Amino acid sequence: MKQRERPVFVSFCVLLTKWMNIWCKITNLSPPFYTYAHTNLSPPLSKKVLLVTAICGALTSILIYNYIVRQRGTWNAYLVGYGIIIPICIAFPYVMIPLLEIENKILKFCHISIFPILTMFRCSEAMYGFSPPSVEHSHQTFMLYYANIPHIRFDPKTHVPLKSSWADVKEKLYYFVYELCVVGAVLSFLSPFDYVPWTVEEKGDGVLLLEEVGSLFRWNHILNNLMGASKY
Repeated sequence: MKQRERPVFVSFCVLLTKWMNIWCKITNLSPPFYTYAHTNLSPPLSKKVLLVTAICGALTSILIYNYIVRQRGTWNAYLVGYGIIIPICIAFPYVMIPLLEIENKILKFCHISIFPILTMFRCSEAMYGFSPPSVEHSHQTFMLYYANIPHIRFDPKTHVPLKSSWADVKEKLYYFVYELCVVGAVLSFLSPFDYVPWTVEEKGDGVLLLEEVGSLFRWNHILNNLMGASKY
């Protein structure tokens, strides 16, 4: 009998939701990245905000596919990549978070870390020809790759997304439980410091975008980022 299969992204999302509920009940914790506390966005609107991120990724893929992938190795490709796409990714969170009035920490994380950083890495892949196999086969596969955060594997012959087996889901679940324990321990350590062990000076309103970007290279910002990266 053929083993039942389902898309890995769907399976992972279902298991993620269940395990987060169990974790919160056991520890009696309400992680800042899991609830809608400290936000003025309702759950349906928050989903729309995440949808905006996916749409921005899809729109960005159109520029990258037409002006970088199809012109790879030319000055135009590098000019679009380093002169347009990457600067847009850097400025994206500074524009979108105030515009949408986002205060929820998981939504901030999505707009600050996930979309901009992933897009910059994927843009560099496109410029230097290191995109995964089958991703550049068509506009549709390329757009799907950029609109989704999880990595999607494609069949090298048919160029369609591959489905995962239950064995794959169990393996991912094992690593997820392990990472959940590690992240929980680190967050418990950082919670008395409001997750910012080294104080970051706030400039207030009226600060230029260039000054905000420059502040990212200060020692306290770097140490806070390294502390956050220690979870991984």
